Amino acid sequence: MSKKSSRSTKSPSVPLPGLLLDENVGSRQITRVLREFKKEWAIKRHGDFFKRGKTPDDEVIAKCGAEGWGIISADDSMWFMHQEALQRNAIRLFTFTSGNMRRADYMAALVFARKKIIEFMKSPGPFCGRIYKNGNVTITRGLGAVSQAEKNREAVAYEATLKEVESSS
Repeated sequence: MSKKSSRSTKSPSVPLPGLLLDENVGSRQITRVLREFKKEWAIKRHGDFFKRGKTPDDEVIAKCGAEGWGIISADDSMWFMHQEALQRNAIRLFTFTSGNMRRADYMAALVFARKKIIEFMKSPGPFCGRIYKNGNVTITRGLGAVSQAEKNREAVAYEATLKEVESSS
């Protein structure tokens, strides 16, 4: 008879991606709803670590970099205003395309977008992702973001391929 090992064969757990909700989207209600998905990500609230309106963005960025957290913000100018600090701290930043949404819109967009955000969080920063009201997420800076010129070249190449396929049919 063989004895069963008392040692666990469970693989080591992978840390959940940490994301700080900036003060402009980090209401208690939004935080509570997003924390309901605690098995998928670790949501941090700006107000739990910093004083509202009193902490410079560069200080918030440095803390997030030290902790390995990404940032979710409604401030779509954050990438441009703090690009050096974001790059130095390898921040994975997600901003909304509109800062004028209702709280329910922010919540719905984040709940819908969470799987994409979590997937992007597996990649190293720095990069900037854009969260749309419908929950779509695209990377616009860093992480292989596609420039408009590249998009145009891809469109031209696609049209040429389409014509070639159509003419050979």
